[in-house]
Amino acid sequence: MLDAMNIRHERFAELVASGVPAVRAYTEAGYSNKGKNAEANATRLMANDGVKSRIAEFRAKSSAKLELKREDLARHLMNAVRTPIGEVDENSPLAQEYTIDREGRKRVKMIGKIECARLLCELMGWKEPEKHEVHAGPSNLDAIRERAKSIVSALDRSGRNRDESR
Repeated sequence: MLDAMNIRHERFAELVASGVPAVRAYTEAGYSNKGKNAEANATRLMANDGVKSRIAEFRAKSSAKLELKREDLARHLMNAVRTPIGEVDENSPLAQEYTIDREGRKRVKMIGKIECARLLCELMGWKEPEKHEVHAGPSNLDAIRERAKSIVSALDRSGRNRDESR
């Protein structure tokens, strides 16, 4: 069984892992704030190896619960794009806002289909530019050199012809 000190360590770690500042977590865990030593003591407790590992455990559990996979997000965005607006009610995961007007009529605002389509395109990589392969092997370079020589030669001939006609 945990003694009183370990119970407070556990509570402190749980509070810090959930985002409560250390000094507040220290006092909420049942430690005394006499003499305004809570800040120093909370800092010391944060350095305790057992408390640090417990905080990491709590954060890992919390993170695992909040994990959103790429496929989950893509499925949600596709549902938003495909679901007809009339099928979205106040209980739908696609409802962004729900109000009742003065006459008692329900109004449900759905998440934006266009924005969902844009996000889906980004997520799936559909906005990437198309890739075109260009082969610049020796045969292509040789052809370019030959063409350049013929242009230079033609320019030289045309320049000589002009000089001779003067």
